[in-house]
Amino acid sequence: MDDVEDPRVSWKDRPSAKIGLVVLFFVLVLIALLALDVDYTALDPRIIKEIFLSFGPLAPVAYITFYTVRSLVLFPSGMLTMIGGLTFGPLWGTVYSVIGGGLNALVSFLIARLAGREAVESYISGSFADLDERIERNGFLTVLMIRLVPNAPYDVQNYGLGLTAVSFRDYTLATFIGIIPGAFAFVYLGHSISDLSSITNILIAVMIIMVLFLVQKRMRWQQQDEDIDGGTSP
Repeated sequence: MDDVEDPRVSWKDRPSAKIGLVVLFFVLVLIALLALDVDYTALDPRIIKEIFLSFGPLAPVAYITFYTVRSLVLFPSGMLTMIGGLTFGPLWGTVYSVIGGGLNALVSFLIARLAGREAVESYISGSFADLDERIERNGFLTVLMIRLVPNAPYDVQNYGLGLTAVSFRDYTLATFIGIIPGAFAFVYLGHSISDLSSITNILIAVMIIMVLFLVQKRMRWQQQDEDIDGGTSP
């Protein structure tokens, strides 16, 4: 593919310009957070819980809405998922976190798809183009494995997959299914800190996360073995 942009095309119509605008947006958000001395990790989850609960019956809507736009303000997904467990309990916390996390994944995916996919298509070739085609053919399983066996942070997954040829349908279905185990683990951990006197809940939460980690590690090894076998087979 031709990797040189036509100089006759206006800068704002060039594929790389769209990526530049997205990068500029997040740089400005980061600068604003630093200027305002915002440190999300220093926030008290109990205060955020009370903020959500102040919406009364609309608390789940407020939580899901904020989760949907979370990545635009660089709020950590794991922290917000734990707050879901602290606020709504294990069951509904998981439900609301999966809905919010799934919608947030769609927002990030569409931003990357609309801003960067055209540029990616213009530049990739050879083995990268072949990989892109395989992702398109096996979109559902590819995304599902990435969700179940994460090798990158959640937001990186979302934006990265938006740059590939995976279909929106496959991405959506695999995402909503694949994030359930991880969401439940972090929700339960968040729920357990609502009662620090209950050592049982805390131990259960830690065990769930450890089991999930071990399962993901095992699946990653199996995937690597399959890739090696597939690469060496005649």
